Amino acid sequence: MALSASYPPGMTRIDPKGDVVFEVGTNDLRAQLLVSSKVLGLASPVFMAMFKRGFQEGENLFSGSLHPVHLPDDDPETVTILCNILHLRHRQIPRVVTLETLTKMAVICDKYDCKDAVTSWSIIWLQSWADCTGIDELERLLFITYGLDIPDMFTRISRSLVTLHAGSLGHSPTSAAIDILPEDIFGDIEHHRESIYSDLQRAIENGISPMVKGHDTDRQCVRSIVGLYFQNLLKVGLWPLSDSLRKYSVSDIITKISDLEELEDDSTRCSPDCLCMRREYIKPRLQEALEDIFRDIEGFCLDCAKTEGFSSEEQSCRIPHPVENWRVLAQRF
Repeated sequence: MALSASYPPGMTRIDPKGDVVFEVGTNDLRAQLLVSSKVLGLASPVFMAMFKRGFQEGENLFSGSLHPVHLPDDDPETVTILCNILHLRHRQIPRVVTLETLTKMAVICDKYDCKDAVTSWSIIWLQSWADCTGIDELERLLFITYGLDIPDMFTRISRSLVTLHAGSLGHSPTSAAIDILPEDIFGDIEHHRESIYSDLQRAIENGISPMVKGHDTDRQCVRSIVGLYFQNLLKVGLWPLSDSLRKYSVSDIITKISDLEELEDDSTRCSPDCLCMRREYIKPRLQEALEDIFRDIEGFCLDCAKTEGFSSEEQSCRIPHPVENWRVLAQRF
């Protein structure tokens, strides 16, 4: 289709034969992009509808006039990257982007429903942030992986939020992120973490149970070992459990248990069948129990989060998992 308007100066010709001009942003932060309505429509049902008759943008397109399409609320840099991706201009696409840009990309892809078109690039960008452990970064990444629909990393990030941090969550996301994420998702992560704390507390309490439930519990040597156990917990900041445990992340608790001193009482000399002679097995068995708990911790399922659990019941989740392990969490969404 011939266009009646000349190209304005400063325009980025993403498609030199394009039929639509985007004016993105406002004032000094503005970009003009010459793009193809056909390419945009193939990637985004929102753009496809926009350029049909009945909308001003569509009427302008069919009239042959190169009238700008104003996108004042969108970020110029992010829309430029998106359009370069959709038009296969790979040399113009950055290989590494900031968390801020990723956040804006997630918002844009949600707005225009074109996340599938940027999946490959999303995976490339997220690789740079795969080892992030800071709470602010993880909370942002949870939103980013949700908005860009990257299920494996969403599961990994939500697991990291469960295991690597204590205290309340949900302080970092932007207002746009809050609008897109499921309501109270951070509360659900905290609820999941609380169940892990309960499992850890039971394991630590049960760690000394052979000494307090056996037939020799009235012996001084056994009472001494029991006292040493709780004294050692106090030294690493984990006693009393009900007050101390939740001050630390799940990962930190595992580390603190590995730092426990051995249960030695040199003043005690007992027969081989005395309970106190089993003290050397207490710490290794406790570590094994806690490591089992840690290994079994699962992150959240992105598909369950987006479908309120229906994908789990239909066994259509992209990251397979047992239905019973997710039902309660999914229903909370």
